[in-house]
Amino acid sequence: IVRRNALGRPTLRLLVCDALVAIVDARVAHRLWNWVLTKQGVSPECEHRPTSTTEVAQRTLGLHAARLGSPLVTALTRTNESVGHESLLGADHSPDLLTVRVMRKTLHTLPVELACIAHQSTLSYRLRDLRALSRRLGIAPSEIERGSSAVIDQLTVDGQQSHRAIETVLSASGHRLPAARLALKHSWEAGLITYRNCSEDWHHERRMFDLAARSHPHFNPQQSAADPVLQLVSAYLHRYGPATRTDLAWWAAIGKGHVSRAMAELAVVELSLPWDDEPFVMLLNDWEQFQSTIDVPSGVHLLAHEDVALKAYFASRGRYLGKIPARKVFNQIGEALPTIILDGMVVGRWDWDRQHSRIRYRTFSPLSTQERRQLRAKARQLESQLRDHSSSGAATSARRATSSI
Repeated sequence: IVRRNALGRPTLRLLVCDALVAIVDARVAHRLWNWVLTKQGVSPECEHRPTSTTEVAQRTLGLHAARLGSPLVTALTRTNESVGHESLLGADHSPDLLTVRVMRKTLHTLPVELACIAHQSTLSYRLRDLRALSRRLGIAPSEIERGSSAVIDQLTVDGQQSHRAIETVLSASGHRLPAARLALKHSWEAGLITYRNCSEDWHHERRMFDLAARSHPHFNPQQSAADPVLQLVSAYLHRYGPATRTDLAWWAAIGKGHVSRAMAELAVVELSLPWDDEPFVMLLNDWEQFQSTIDVPSGVHLLAHEDVALKAYFASRGRYLGKIPARKVFNQIGEALPTIILDGMVVGRWDWDRQHSRIRYRTFSPLSTQERRQLRAKARQLESQLRDHSSSGAATSARRATSSI
């Protein structure tokens, strides 16, 4: 029998094996999922929302950045209208944020401290792929090392450069073009150089590379925590727990063995939840905090393409899908499409109509009058914000008229 506290929430019971276990029913599980979203800023309450782009990236363990508009929309949906997000683009790009290829070998924009941990935790997988690519292209490691040194020398003298400018100079000085490109990639993957998107609007990208020591002085992944995997697992569980080991291993693209060893070092509670048969893990402090927190429904929100709230999970996507087929929310290559959520559950999809600078949306089932009113208000708000952050307007319709962001 599971005892309940004054708020009606299940308390822990200690088993013979000294494992903390809690059995959670569907009603409490739904409240728990909304609490997790609220911690990220997916909340209608102003006091629960971040006050800057950097705080959003801190709370979400990075903004998924494989699509140009995803970081901006992720930040917009978690902050109040008065918050500006110029730090993501152009000359005002914040030195506190860094875009790196880390979890699942995809681009994420993170605060520098978290970028160091994520970068070092996943570096071996990226360098392994780089070595395999160099073998396929017949490029010797020594040639890549010479090219990487040349990249560093060029950026040291000339300052930030585009990738084409770097490749042109290296080619002119005797480096083969494929080797020059691989040297640039190696320098970036190793954390020696970084890039910023210097475009002034979210429709376009203009990558400019610079020395990491100059562009982000505090980014030094070689001097990150002694056990970066442990730090990454702890950071993930604090933001997205409860989650299964399968969820975490898939999200980080690291082996379950690494995940289990890290979890063994943390004070966690195992939960039985209706979203999956596998046991769920949550940091003990977070579980205790949830039990003493008043419920705050997360409300209606339009989430970005590849929004981190959805991509943080794999085995337990039932927490937000319910009975909706995954094919309605994820495309054929597994990307999370721009979705509409209502109190944590996916209820529809939306897209950005570039030609008319409008948001188009549809729901999977009828909503109440009040819910439709809330959805219209959220769509208009985001629509206005996206127009404000665009300097190209309808001219961008040279690409697809309707775009997933």
